[in-house]
Amino acid sequence: MDVDVQDALELLVLIKDLDIQFNSIRQENEKQFVRSSKKIDRKHHIDIIDLSSFHESSKDEKFDDVMYKDVN
Repeated sequence: MDVDVQDALELLVLIKDLDIQFNSIRQENEKQFVRSSKKIDRKHHIDIIDLSSFHESSKDEKFDDVMYKDVN
């Protein structure tokens, strides 16, 4: 019985040590995830088309302002 109790205590110590090590890894992964998410968010924000440059033309405007292959 004493061997089983000793083994159980050693296992508990080992599990506690592993949990401490994995906790630091989890924290570092969380930091990396947050940094990567911010980079992706900024990249996505840059890629969004600025719709403010598009507007409905009034009836008085001519449609010859459309460019196609640098030709008006």
